[in-house]
Formats: sequence, C-alpha cells, structure tokens
Amino acid sequence: ILGFCQGYECARLNGTGGLLYVHELAVLPAYRRRGVGKTMLDMLKILCRLSGIRRVFLITQRSNLPAVALYEAARGRPAHTDDVVYVFDDLDVP
Repeated sequence: ILGFCQGYECARLNGTGGLLYVHELAVLPAYRRRGVGKTMLDMLKILCRLSGIRRVFLITQRSNLPAVALYEAARGRPAHTDDVVYVFDDLDVP
C-alpha cells in the first residue's frame, strides 16, 4: 500500500446528485510527488461518476502547499475564498 483515500458520501435531497467528502488522503513519504495522490483522486472521480456522485470536496489549509499543488494538479479549485471552518468542542447543550 502506497497511500489511501477515505471519504463519505453525503446524500442530497434536492435531486442534484450526491457529494463525496474526502476526509483524508495520504501517500507514504517515499512515494510523494510521483503521481500516486493524483492517480488516487482520478480513480476516485471515476468511481464517483459511475456511482452518480456529482461533486467531490475536501478541506485543506492554504499553507499546506504540497496538498494545494496536488489538488490543483487534479483539477480541483477553491470553492470560495471566504470559507470558515467551525469546530464544536463543547458538546454540552445549555
């Protein structure tokens, strides 16, 4: 195994086709920058298309330059420039 990709299908109720959230994509350090990550993303896109999933999305930091380069090489694009990720650590409800 040189790497892996893990994600979740998010069903849409509005009839526009499902989404796939890529939670994690990793390649062993010795095999990075050799096309392994891009091949995984390309194969993932084919599987999604065959399954009726119309869009793939993921979250990364702008400062993660290797990841940004990979996602752009795989023809990904930032969805928005003003996205904010909220984290809810306090699970107590008042």
